[in-house]
Amino acid sequence: MNLETLDLPSVKHFAAEFDQLFERCDAAAMAAFFTDDAQIMAPDAEPACGREAIEGFWRAVSVAARDAGMKRTVTVQQSETVGNLGYVLTTSTLEIPSDGQTVTRTFNHLTVWKAADGIWRVVAEAAAPTPSAPATPA
Repeated sequence: MNLETLDLPSVKHFAAEFDQLFERCDAAAMAAFFTDDAQIMAPDAEPACGREAIEGFWRAVSVAARDAGMKRTVTVQQSETVGNLGYVLTTSTLEIPSDGQTVTRTFNHLTVWKAADGIWRVVAEAAAPTPSAPATPA
């Protein structure tokens, strides 16, 4: 799977396929969408710099999510391009079982993309939490 255009329908399709990789804990496939020198800046974590560190990040996060029984939903809000650079704004909603309740956390993401040889890859991704919602009974 390659992302050849950053238009909204293509990005939404990509996000759905990326979610499948996340559910399978396929960290190598997820990291393949990042440039060699890309960075991920996630809350409560040191930046993951470079494809190897990004693969480790996705492995740790996806395995922890699977082990916790977490449900993850990503909603693509916007995508824009200028030349060979673009950005995508998304919101991820995490539903985490905890002590008979479901804790919901949401994060806003800004992902910067760069096209080279007709393929778009992530250069940088930053996430910020939104205010926490109260837990609901499971």
